[in-house]
Amino acid sequence: MRFLLYSYNFSPEKTGIGKYNGELAVWLARRGHKVDVITTNPYYPEWRVHPDYQGQRWRTERDGNLTVYRCPMYVPKNITGKTRILSDLSFIFFSAFLWVRLFFRPRYDVVMAVCPSLFIGWYPYLYSCLRRTRFVYHFQDLQLDAAIQLGLLKNTFLIALLKKAERFLLRKAYRVASISEGMKEQLFYKGVAEERYLMLENWVDTSFIKPLARHETEMLRREWGLEAEDRVILYSGNMGEKQGLEVVLEAAARLQMHSNWKFILCGEGVAKRALLEATQKEGLTNVYFKTLLPYERLAELLALGDVHLVPQKRAAADLVLPSKLTGILAAGGLAIVAAEEGTTLYRTIHDHALALVVEPENGEALSNAIKTALSETQETRKRNALTYAQKKLDKNEILENFEKSLLATLT
Repeated sequence: MRFLLYSYNFSPEKTGIGKYNGELAVWLARRGHKVDVITTNPYYPEWRVHPDYQGQRWRTERDGNLTVYRCPMYVPKNITGKTRILSDLSFIFFSAFLWVRLFFRPRYDVVMAVCPSLFIGWYPYLYSCLRRTRFVYHFQDLQLDAAIQLGLLKNTFLIALLKKAERFLLRKAYRVASISEGMKEQLFYKGVAEERYLMLENWVDTSFIKPLARHETEMLRREWGLEAEDRVILYSGNMGEKQGLEVVLEAAARLQMHSNWKFILCGEGVAKRALLEATQKEGLTNVYFKTLLPYERLAELLALGDVHLVPQKRAAADLVLPSKLTGILAAGGLAIVAAEEGTTLYRTIHDHALALVVEPENGEALSNAIKTALSETQETRKRNALTYAQKKLDKNEILENFEKSLLATLT
């Protein structure tokens, strides 16, 4: 199979969509498929081009069956609805030159666009019409709905135009995919027929991310100045608008009397500066900020947390699914997840007893859940989390099923 992936997120981005796109492309290439990728230079989650790629606007990388074509993209310093759209449009503009080049090369069997961006589906759709190939439209999050619900997009004319464009592409895609049952239901509501739908859950490499003993985290504890008696309340991932990390600071303020309870926020993102300023303003001495660790140390980082926080704004319910949860489950970690009753995330956690659940954007509820997590035994939930990850989220099983679905579209 000749497979083309189109997305502005790709390896070596450590978190989020880029991580999953990179792993998918490498996995398919190692299975013997010819895989090409059109993307930009890595910039996420810091929202600045990674140092190794600065000054390299156009770049081609080859590794066996995998070829990655990179083009420039405008990366704004101030993230707003308007600058985000400008960023998306710049990628669409510059990537057009790569599409023209690839159009005159051997035809791809499958072209997959990964949303976000709002505009990511147009070139794959046109290519599929002109070259008679299969167009797969994959949603890592429902970006348009989330932008509206979070107040990042307010222009009614623009919203109506984008909704109309989205409906058109959903009708024209040969297959539409997403990462969760909640998103699937939303896509069905938007008019996607069940027979055209593919499930591609976010996975975890359970052979690499697994529970570690306490002594295996001692090096990291020393590096971060943690004492033996310290309890770690960990958030690791993107610090953006959808996460609503202000609630973590509120919970930390409520729990300052517990001197050995340390809140560690590990990651980058557009909200990090505001969070740092708020921490200093409130005098929160129990909150620490760390940069992302290399992927090779992810299991060590996850094992460090006595409690893992998975916050999310109420408006993002079922429009996005926190990918960080897969690693926490595979590590046998105890998570506190913000989820509204009735959402897919809530039902999954509740039905399998995987974690503690709290109301989104409720600092009091979060602080109470942290007290419960650190004062009561949670071994059953941790065992359930590990079992669920091994049975439901295994990387090879999920990707093998997706590969079969792709090959089935070619017959």
